[in-house]
Amino acid sequence: MRRDRRMMKKMMKKAKTEPIEGALEVIIRLMSGDEIVISNPQVVRVRMGPQEIFQITGASVTLQKSTPAEALDTATVSSDEEEIVEIPEEDIKLVAQQTGVSMEEAHRALEEAKGEPAKAILALRSKKD
Repeated sequence: MRRDRRMMKKMMKKAKTEPIEGALEVIIRLMSGDEIVISNPQVVRVRMGPQEIFQITGASVTLQKSTPAEALDTATVSSDEEEIVEIPEEDIKLVAQQTGVSMEEAHRALEEAKGEPAKAILALRSKKD
């Protein structure tokens, strides 16, 4: 165990850290086709031998659904044209984490935003201000 710690310390000393300036946004494309968009990020590259690690932090994180057709998989429209939206647990967690509210409050905000996490986050943040 001590040997592992020593090796880790040695590797950390060799690691080269450099900030990446001027990043406007970072987009992470998921296999589902959705995208996580981080606006105004701070990006740091850590090089450890042949590996590169990117650390990304940002205040504005949004989840964008890939296409309107896929959004219909989670929403149905009733006969009186009022939209009923099924809200995924991941979206509730994302909104709660980004705004510091309870899961229940995040769920209510998502319902009001018709299932759109970005709108729910913005609405909750504007209430705090």
